[in-house]
Amino acid sequence: MPGEPELGHHVTRATRFALFSMWLATPWRVASRLVIGIGMATVGRRQPRRLLAAVTVAVVVIAVVQALQRHDWVSAMVLSVVAGCSVVCPLADAAVSRRSEYAADRFAAEQGVGAHLSSALLAMDGRRQVKRSWTARALARHPSTDRRVDALAAHCG
Repeated sequence: MPGEPELGHHVTRATRFALFSMWLATPWRVASRLVIGIGMATVGRRQPRRLLAAVTVAVVVIAVVQALQRHDWVSAMVLSVVAGCSVVCPLADAAVSRRSEYAADRFAAEQGVGAHLSSALLAMDGRRQVKRSWTARALARHPSTDRRVDALAAHCG
């Protein structure tokens, strides 16, 4: 059946959870895109991202330390929580999304179309070996094709 893998998202209830998590994360996504957009417009898009990340971390650490030295516990806590959420929320969202892909693939394999799904994934991917950074892999919403095919082979075999 051609739609088995996508039907797996509905059967495993991944769509319900995804809608709920997207609804809860909307304010965070809007705020983070606004802050990132303003920051990129301010410093320019040609700046090295690693340098910008290092400067951002340094600024947040300095702000938290300054708040703690002034005994401003609320500001220090808010800054710490916002900084923590800026790292944890996208990573958790990506991890949940990858797990739902594996669950949908497992459903397709249970329905007997795992081999066809593997073939389709390999054909769409074109077997191109693109080396991604660890941050790109951690923030990816879909597992790599190789991992999906390996998981399908383990489930089918």
